[in-house]
Amino acid sequence: MSPRTLFVLLATLCLLAGSLSTGLAVGETKSFAFPIGQFLPSGTKTAAASVDPQDVVKEKDETNNEKSVTFIVQ
Repeated sequence: MSPRTLFVLLATLCLLAGSLSTGLAVGETKSFAFPIGQFLPSGTKTAAASVDPQDVVKEKDETNNEKSVTFIVQ
């Protein structure tokens, strides 16, 4: 996997963090897809990601009023 592709996928996961903060039910999997042809070589038109709530670790820092989401990639 090229560094550019990895960057796009990581950016995608960061964008998904906002959607995940609304919460997922146990056992629910959300899938997202959007066009990313402008970032990847021609012929690649869509990136998709599925996130299982079992693979997401949510943390809240009360001191700094920040939320973070960690994706566990297997």
